[in-house]
Amino acid sequence: MWHDLKQIIVDGTGIEGSGLHVLIAVAVFFAVYLVTRRGGIAFAVAVAMQVLNEALDVAGDLLVRRDFRALEAIEDTSITALTAAILWGLVALMRRLSR
Repeated sequence: MWHDLKQIIVDGTGIEGSGLHVLIAVAVFFAVYLVTRRGGIAFAVAVAMQVLNEALDVAGDLLVRRDFRALEAIEDTSITALTAAILWGLVALMRRLSR
């Protein structure tokens, strides 16, 4: 089910793999930032959602007896965290420059 939902996003955007992680990280970061105006909270939510994504992937893989791809999970989480960290830094820099 989780893989099916992700496939709908891939089919709808035409983006997959690392590009999709960047897109989702940007969307989640800015959605949370617009509500909270806190870069740290936006970063934490983006990373937490990625960790939840990987947990659902592991559960799905185990249910259908596929091998868990740890390196892929680490890469995906690193890309998401790096994207959110860059956005957090840019938002902080823009706030300082606007003072």
